Amino acid sequence: VNVASKCGSSVGDAGGAADRVLNQLLTEMDGTTVKKTVFIIGATNRPDIIDPALLRPGRLDQLIYIPLPDEASRLQIFKACLRKSPVSPDVDLAALARYAQGFSGADITEVCQRACKYAIRENIEKDIQKL
Repeated sequence: VNVASKCGSSVGDAGGAADRVLNQLLTEMDGTTVKKTVFIIGATNRPDIIDPALLRPGRLDQLIYIPLPDEASRLQIFKACLRKSPVSPDVDLAALARYAQGFSGADITEVCQRACKYAIRENIEKDIQKL
């Protein structure tokens, strides 16, 4: 099984590390004893590059599509990501949720983390200027 066949050459892949990991995973999934209490769950935002060998019956053969969050869900994600951070009263999270159409939960989390880092950097610079 070659990951490179689906997602391009594995040049620079630390000697085919991805191939070795995939082969080991397939070996474990195809183990000789049936274990009914073992579940393997995978997630990706790139289903187009999943190696077809992983999707054969008895492996990851049940796919569940979870769509991108709607506006209400995006608002809840913003609130959850920022719940421990001080947020200025003039920040309109509902507007951010509207503007973030097409963003995944991970995208929104990244936006929040970057905003927090910029705010920290800005506050440090203000403190330095006061000195």
